Amino acid sequence: MFVLELHRNRGPHGADRLYNLARLGYFTDTRFLRARDDVEPFTILGTVVEGMSMLDSVYSGYGEDSGSGARQGEQGPLERGSNAHMDREFPELDHMVRVTVSPFRS
Repeated sequence: MFVLELHRNRGPHGADRLYNLARLGYFTDTRFLRARDDVEPFTILGTVVEGMSMLDSVYSGYGEDSGSGARQGEQGPLERGSNAHMDREFPELDHMVRVTVSPFRS
């Protein structure tokens, strides 16, 4: 388990989108496609406040070859095959079982 605290001031649209997708269950049974995003400049939307050691243990052996969209020719198969495709082609990927949303706690 890990807990992410979103910081809306860093990217309000992205934080709102992440929050709402999580709230609606979008990330349930979702694979971690990229375990290390150091190459591209993504906006940091939050801070891991609990469970960083668990996230550090997420399998990252596939690197950019596991679901990098159009660059690796995976966009179509991902859309058509979803988790079955990922499980077959990238069996070592870790996944989130369930994502829940809680109000801010101080």
